[in-house]
Amino acid sequence: TGGRPSGTDEVGLIAYLAVDWALATGSLPERGRSSEKPFGDLVHHVFDWATDANAEQALRRYWQDVEEGKKRKNQAQPPPRPNS
Repeated sequence: TGGRPSGTDEVGLIAYLAVDWALATGSLPERGRSSEKPFGDLVHHVFDWATDANAEQALRRYWQDVEEGKKRKNQAQPPPRPNS
């Protein structure tokens, strides 16, 4: 219903790439949208090969989703129990 496409397919692809990155390297991807960062470079190469979508915009949406997930996780955690 109007507006920009949500890009959920592209964000999902980046999420799968992030998991593969972590499994292959043993570390989480470094945040960034440009191809200057190794993970960003991987995403740009995959997008150049596989899709017409803009990798930088998709990375921006992905990292925004990651931050929102962290906020929700922090809000959902119960307060620490007092030592008794």
